[in-house]
Amino acid sequence: MNSRHITSTMVGVAALALFACSESAKVTGPTPVPREPFAVTSLTADVNTPFYTGSCPHVLVFSATITTNAPGTVSYQWERSDGVLGPIEERTFSVAATETVTSDWELAGAYSGWQRVRILSPEPMEAEAGFSAVCNDDVRVEDDYDYPPLLREKGGAPGPKR
Repeated sequence: MNSRHITSTMVGVAALALFACSESAKVTGPTPVPREPFAVTSLTADVNTPFYTGSCPHVLVFSATITTNAPGTVSYQWERSDGVLGPIEERTFSVAATETVTSDWELAGAYSGWQRVRILSPEPMEAEAGFSAVCNDDVRVEDDYDYPPLLREKGGAPGPKR
């Protein structure tokens, strides 16, 4: 009976020694640094021609520069001052980076307004760019010339004032 008791004790001691050795022998790496949650850290909006005078139709190109602090996906949507909403779009960042997204707006005539980009996720944020457009077709010039009847009908050059 005594030998059996010794054997059980020896087994228990051996198991305890193995456990103690395995705990102290664990290899650990550097302490992990907590990561900041994925976020957009900067957002700007711009338009290629904020003050336009020329022929219409004319296409304005809006751009938004999005900067993130880590890999992740940004959801965004363009909104125009005339009430038009673009589709919800996504841009995936594989690393912390700055990327540019664009949106076009074709103007049929003179108009002043804005277009903004709205970040929907990870956190709401927005930026906008304004513009003013004057189309040459919208400019009316009045003159003092008295056109001769034949030239008036054919749209010819002005004659001397009478």
